[in-house]
Amino acid sequence: MRRKITKAGLLIHVIALIVINTTISCKKLPEKVSDLTQPEADSIECVKWKNNMSSLSKEETEKLVRDNAIFTNAGLILNDSLIKDCRLREEMATYFGRVLAGNTENKKQDEEFAAQHSAEIVAVIRKIWPSLSNSKALIRDGSFNSEKYGLLADPALAEPDIAPLISDILDAETIDNDVAFILFSRPMPGVKQAIVRLQKTAQDIKSIPMQIMTLAILRKMGDPSALPKLKTLLRKPHLTAFESKTLRTLITKSERGEEITFSDVEDIEYMNETRVK
Repeated sequence: MRRKITKAGLLIHVIALIVINTTISCKKLPEKVSDLTQPEADSIECVKWKNNMSSLSKEETEKLVRDNAIFTNAGLILNDSLIKDCRLREEMATYFGRVLAGNTENKKQDEEFAAQHSAEIVAVIRKIWPSLSNSKALIRDGSFNSEKYGLLADPALAEPDIAPLISDILDAETIDNDVAFILFSRPMPGVKQAIVRLQKTAQDIKSIPMQIMTLAILRKMGDPSALPKLKTLLRKPHLTAFESKTLRTLITKSERGEEITFSDVEDIEYMNETRVK
């Protein structure tokens, strides 16, 4: 004989199922919204960063606080004031270390990381770049002075993020082969006005090499005013033989519609021949 299910019994059964499902669902949710993004204090990355911090001397700790970053035997350490998330901070320090060392073994992985965290990477670079901050983290001996520009060269960094930074660096410093190489490899319209300002400055101070470099970059960017200015510059007196040769190369390639490359101007920075009289 089958038991008869009353309306009251059915109602109790449904309520019980709702309570059970709600309890299970609630257990899966964080206690508060901030837990969704709050980094785990005991994560592997946090422990690694704390261990690296504990190994620093008092002088090194003070330098880290002052410069926001420091190079140690363990690698690059970024201050937690730059990035609160332990995992992102450690991943970025590793990324910076590989870029600065010219390590391309993880190129695909690094480009994916740069694309995903472009804005955060550029914000950190800005805070430790020597000419834009009080940080001395990127000031080191030897070729490192040039290697730091590799941080600006990753093509995965979004132009709206990196172009304003490069423009500010050009305004604070000047144009040289390190930045020129980046702009010939990746002509960014967002940097054009900074190059125009430098070209005007070079014209005012009568710096022929800087005028050649800036006009070549503007021509690379498709600026129609660059070619007439190159021709005007070629008519200037007292050009060196190398300056004249470089200008003729740029003008000829422009008139033929050929691509201007970094190799066309890379030696202009270093050539110091006697000027033609």
